Amino acid sequence: MTAPQIFQKSDSPRYEKGFTAHFCLYVLFSIFLVILRLLLVGRNANKRKAALEASHAADDSNKKNGDQLGHLNAFADLTDKENPDFRYDF
Repeated sequence: MTAPQIFQKSDSPRYEKGFTAHFCLYVLFSIFLVILRLLLVGRNANKRKAALEASHAADDSNKKNGDQLGHLNAFADLTDKENPDFRYDF
């Protein structure tokens, strides 16, 4: 949608401003992807740690791995932050 605004006829035939703008947007998008990946990996680690602590507090004889997920809340009306069993998949 922005291409007609970025690639002006006055910049032809090389369209340096347009290609520079697109390159900058691609770099910015890549940076946002890396930041999002780090954020979601951190959230997964926090949920894994909280689940592991909850399983140790609930029952020491039944030691569960933090990566094992239950499906008790699968159809509950919970967001990804509210559901303790939700993990971001990459």
